[in-house]
Amino acid sequence: MKQSIFNLLHRVVPSYSPESGPDEAPADPRTEILQEIEAARTEWKAASAYFEVVTDPNLIDHAIATLDAAEKKYMFLLRRAREEGITVQHQPVEF
Repeated sequence: MKQSIFNLLHRVVPSYSPESGPDEAPADPRTEILQEIEAARTEWKAASAYFEVVTDPNLIDHAIATLDAAEKKYMFLLRRAREEGITVQHQPVEF
C-alpha cells in the first residue's frame, strides 16, 4: 500500500521522494524562475508550431488562444524575473 501511494505521488509530482520533508531547504528562486521561463518559452514555441499546422476551422480559435496564452505567460515570467533583479539571457523565440 505504501509503495502504491509513493508511485501515485511520484506520477503526480515527479520530484516527490519519501525522504523529502518540510525541513528541506527551498530551491534557489533564481533557478526556479529560469526553469519556468525556459518551460514557458518551449510552450510558446509548441503553441506556435500548433498554430502553423492547424487547418480545421473549429481548431483555429483554439490555436490562437493557446498561442496568445503561452506568449502572455512567457512575457509575465520575464517581467517577474526583471522585477526580482534576475537577469535573463533573452533569446528571441524563433518560429
